[in-house]
Parts: sequence; structure tokens; C-alpha cells
Amino acid sequence: MEILLDVPERKISEPYFSLLQIIEFSRKNYIKEIEGCISFLRSKKSPTREWFEFIYCILAGTQVRTSTVRKAFESLFEIIGIDLNLENVAHSEKIEDRIKFVLKLNGYRFYESKANLIINVAKFFIIYDYNPDKFLEKYKDYKILRTELRKIKGIGLKIASHWLRNIGIEIPIIDSHIKDILIYTGIIRKKKSAYYDFENKIFELSAKFDINLFILDLAIWIFGREFCANRKCHKCILNSSCLKIER
Repeated sequence: MEILLDVPERKISEPYFSLLQIIEFSRKNYIKEIEGCISFLRSKKSPTREWFEFIYCILAGTQVRTSTVRKAFESLFEIIGIDLNLENVAHSEKIEDRIKFVLKLNGYRFYESKANLIINVAKFFIIYDYNPDKFLEKYKDYKILRTELRKIKGIGLKIASHWLRNIGIEIPIIDSHIKDILIYTGIIRKKKSAYYDFENKIFELSAKFDINLFILDLAIWIFGREFCANRKCHKCILNSSCLKIER
């Protein structure tokens, strides 16, 4: 897969020029990670994978390091294995206790609430005969899908969007990394802007520069993860123009 940026041949004003620098930097330095993520997002799905993907998105729902999320996710399958299916998770107290044990073992502070959320999602899919595909087929519009998912106690915009994105629906995930980049470049001026303001801006930028939404979202997220989250301001290509210093 070749990922190229089709940047219009005209003078680009700040703050958009800064953002394009970020995207180009990620494309050059994290190309394998971006390609791997996009291949995964576009790969064939199945009800089982969609369910397991929801578990992953729940584990990543708060500000937890990616390495911690992956370790906990892998541990669930190593310790619980095939018993981590929808029916068992929805009905078995023993499985619920084992999920809590694994999450606690992997350092989750609120392991009980995380486990309860996984149970709630499993019970939600009961009405679709334990089949996420039936849920996805019922509502074609991602906005309706997301609204329905938010009826599950504990599911917010980010987790709902994360799952829909990870099963291949082309929408962005607005997390702290995305917010930081859009704020520090000056594209979004109000730090307390609503989730939808950031989301609409990503859609707008994708159309403005004719950049695939997955590539745009991943490139910004990776840059924020590597530099903003790790406070590598002294190594950042935008050190001299970053608005973080003003805040």
C-alpha cells in the first residue's frame, strides 16, 4: 500500500501548513504503522472479531497507554481463552470475576467499572442474537449506530466512535492526542470545544486537502502520541510555532 499526500499546489496559510507538516512527518516516519492500521481497518470482519474489537475499545476508553491496553487484551485471551465469548460474558458471574482479575492484574485502576462495561455491551448484543453484524445491518448511518451504542450504560462518544472506526466505518476518533494537535496548531481555538467540533473539523480537513480520513486521523494521532504525550517539545518540528507555550 502506498500512502501519498495530494497537497494542492498553492500557498497554504497557517495553521493548515503546520498540520500538513505533521501529516507528512508521520507519513515518512511511521509509514509501516499507518499501513498496518489501515490494512486492519479495511480487512474482512466477522461477528466474533467485532465483539473482541469492542472489548479492546473499552480497554482503551480512558487515558491508558497503548502498551497497557494491548497487554491486558492479550492477557484476557491467555487466561480466559474461548470462554470470552458473548454468551458467557453476558451470563456468567465467574467470567465477570475473571475479567476483573485480569484487568486488575494488568494495572487498571477502575478494573471493576471496565469489566462491568464489557458485561453491559455483551448484554446489549443479546437482542441481536449475540451478533454485532445484525446491529450494524439494522442501522446504516454511523450517527444512528453511535446514538444507539450510547444507550449502553458507560459508553460515550469516544468508545462508540472507536469501535465503529475499528470495524471499518470511516470516522475519526477524537482523543487527547487529536485534540492537542488541533489546539496547539491553532486550528481549534477553544480548548473546551465539544467532541463534535473536533470531529467536524477532521471531516473538513480531510475534504479540504483530499486526504483519506483514516490516514489523516492516524497521522495526527501518532504524532500527538509520540511528541505531545511524551513531552518531546524540544524535538518537535513545530517547536517554534506551537501554541502550547501560550497556554
